[in-house]
Amino acid sequence: MDERLTNDFDPNAPEDFDSPHELYRDLRKRCPVAHSDEFGGFWTVTKYQDVFDILSDSKTFGTSVQNVVPKVAFTGRRPPLHFDPPDHTPYRRALNPLFREERMKVMEPKARRIAAELLTPMIEKGGGDICLDFSYRYPTYVFAEFINLPNEEIMKVREILSVYNRALQY
Repeated sequence: MDERLTNDFDPNAPEDFDSPHELYRDLRKRCPVAHSDEFGGFWTVTKYQDVFDILSDSKTFGTSVQNVVPKVAFTGRRPPLHFDPPDHTPYRRALNPLFREERMKVMEPKARRIAAELLTPMIEKGGGDICLDFSYRYPTYVFAEFINLPNEEIMKVREILSVYNRALQY
């Protein structure tokens, strides 16, 4: 079989700051629906309309099998993330009001403030570890703000879940 038919790109290729943009620009031009055999095989869709069409067609495309690449420890089906319609619909119906545009507009300045608070020490130091100093904390802090939970408490929950998930991997 032609190697190019099964490996349109290498997700493990070395990266620099600009390389993901170059890769996706190339894939959009050359192979907008790209496949890799890495991580058990997966598809990458690179054009907006294709992504939109896929997300609108739950009969053909699903998230209940695997929805993250590479696959992480799996502790069971977590609704609504691992459910396809119609199983996920009651969960979405319950959650959607929480994410109305008005509520998100209220959250935006809070999310920006949290980003600034996390990035400022890195900027002042002239660098840092973007994953540990920002990416690891940011979604957790925004979620804590969203549910009105102090950051210290939500990080305790995150640490407990991390230990639990690591234990399940072995």
